[in-house]
Amino acid sequence: MEFAHPSFLYALTAIAIPIIIHLFNFRRFKRVFFTNVRFIKELKQETQKRSQLRHLIVLLMRILAIAALVFAFARPFIPVDANEEKVTRKNAVSIFIDNSFSMQVESTEGRLLNVARRKAGEIVNTYSNTDNFQLLTNNFRGIHQRLVSKTEMDEMLEQINISPVSRRASEVLTRQKDLLNEQTGSNKTSYIISDFQKNTFDFAQLKQDTTLDVVLVPLTADNTSNLFIDSCWFTTPIQQVNQGVTLKVSITNSSDKEYEKIPVKLRIGGQQKALASFSIKPRSSTEVDLAYTHYSPGIKYGELEINDYPVTYDDRFYISYRVDATIPVLAINDDEESAYLNALYGRDSVFVFDQTALRQINYSGLSDYQLIVLNNLDNLPTGLIRQLQRFMQSGGSVAVFPSEDIERSSYETFLGQFRIGRLEKIDTASTEVSSINTSHLLYQDVFEEIPENMDFPAVFAHYPLRLISRSPTEPVLTMQNGDVFLTQTPYENGHIYFFTSPLDSDFSNFPRHALFVPTLYKIALLSHPPQRLYHTIGKSSAIRLRNINIQNEEVFHIKSFNGDFDIIPSHMQSAGQVIIDPHEQIKETGNYRIVKQEKEVAGIAYNYDRTESVLNYYTKDELEQMIADNQLESFSVLDIQTENVKKAITRLSKGVQLWIYFVLAALLFLLAEGLILRFWK
Repeated sequence: MEFAHPSFLYALTAIAIPIIIHLFNFRRFKRVFFTNVRFIKELKQETQKRSQLRHLIVLLMRILAIAALVFAFARPFIPVDANEEKVTRKNAVSIFIDNSFSMQVESTEGRLLNVARRKAGEIVNTYSNTDNFQLLTNNFRGIHQRLVSKTEMDEMLEQINISPVSRRASEVLTRQKDLLNEQTGSNKTSYIISDFQKNTFDFAQLKQDTTLDVVLVPLTADNTSNLFIDSCWFTTPIQQVNQGVTLKVSITNSSDKEYEKIPVKLRIGGQQKALASFSIKPRSSTEVDLAYTHYSPGIKYGELEINDYPVTYDDRFYISYRVDATIPVLAINDDEESAYLNALYGRDSVFVFDQTALRQINYSGLSDYQLIVLNNLDNLPTGLIRQLQRFMQSGGSVAVFPSEDIERSSYETFLGQFRIGRLEKIDTASTEVSSINTSHLLYQDVFEEIPENMDFPAVFAHYPLRLISRSPTEPVLTMQNGDVFLTQTPYENGHIYFFTSPLDSDFSNFPRHALFVPTLYKIALLSHPPQRLYHTIGKSSAIRLRNINIQNEEVFHIKSFNGDFDIIPSHMQSAGQVIIDPHEQIKETGNYRIVKQEKEVAGIAYNYDRTESVLNYYTKDELEQMIADNQLESFSVLDIQTENVKKAITRLSKGVQLWIYFVLAALLFLLAEGLILRFWK
């Protein structure tokens, strides 16, 4: 046992007062006359013994009462550690309140966020008026990165609202330490009030810090059921006019009950486009297919919806994408134009097809195309290679058909630049394609099943391609002798498709083969830069736009459809594209328009993070076990369900307080004294 104010122990000298009174016995005796002396002696002896015993007991009660009061003022306690200075030092307290979406769930005491605010207020009231406090939420607002008084802290607690942002525990502690470590000579305590979801509380990343006491305050929700839209994607990389598309929707059930025949709706531009229903088992996910058709090109704004209660923020999911009417393709030829390419791309309304000679290339206009075909070029100039790099950085694709008489050094530069491989001398031995990589995106939906006696393209001459080690190149068509006929290599945001045989019937029958059309057709379709259907609020992500020309003073606007939101994001030009970054200024879900000079150039969609949607929490026992497993000795758990907040914090910060027991003991001793004097005659 130790004392917070040991100087009060000097007051134990007050015990001498009742002792002095007892010794000198200031009480006056009354004279009584009696006839028989023998009876007087007996009465005197008997009365004196009883009187002395009663006086000694009363004296003892008074001594104990005074001693108990002195001990109570000295504030005795059983310390939690050996550091006695912590009891008398000033406190610097940081309180984090989890205000993420999961804190909307109800508990026996009300909504979890309201409970968290009340408990934070009780924690603040436990400390003295001279202590300093920090309030922290998931928003990480700059105004919260400072210490405030007790009164200001109470005002700030009332201003906390639900936020779409979710933070890891390691992020929160780092933020708290940044401020508390500046407070020298103070007791530093961190409180984390949360529902402690398992997918956000990263125990493995927490580090022991002996200068900071961390107190976890778990809140318990009554309802942990939630059904939510997790993500969505198209089954095809490009959406075309008058072509059917399928949107796959991933839906997760984080509850212990089964759902049956739940409808999911898709609206495009405010009009319902598709409707489906699904059933889902407890604690599982399912995929729902929504099929529909685009009848016009342009920017599409979509909204998916299900109905679920009580957690509703994740029942809507927004998407935005573009449907292009045509795909622009450019063929760069050595001298003559390609009749085969013209027959495929030039006669199909899906494509806008142009051809140009190598010496007449307009490099500034390459970004207007999605696919560039290098056909029968003897030489690949370094200037062209640099422009193709920029072209693929912006998402374009390149298909290469070598010529009969290539300049080997230029092709070696090209293949080495993109880490593809090395071409050997032309091989004139006849062979044929014998293997198709059906798992490759080019052929995923071309063949249902390849027959055993399939007619493959014949190859009369080709350049053997030796792939370099650790090359990202993937063989697509392979010949009988093991050489590749077609490879695909990713580069930046685009792709390179390299054929090892010229596009000439003297070198193969591929230009006239049935495989030619689906191969070149899919290469063009896949050349469309991948579209990002949605972004997540709270996670920084750049928006990339192609084929946008801007002047120095022109700016972009991001606007909501109802007109209540309009910002000017930062932008920069890089590799033939414009990169826009809103810097987390978008806080609400929905569809937004990107506007330049009052003209709509793109659409974007934002959704809330689904991390908080899986309502799976740590219990108090699990938290204590995790603390023990990770050897976090400065961490503790405050159980507000069964323990008074003020008593629990006092116990954790100062140890077990004993002064109240000494006050009760003093009262008991004084009561005993009064009873003795009253009834013992």
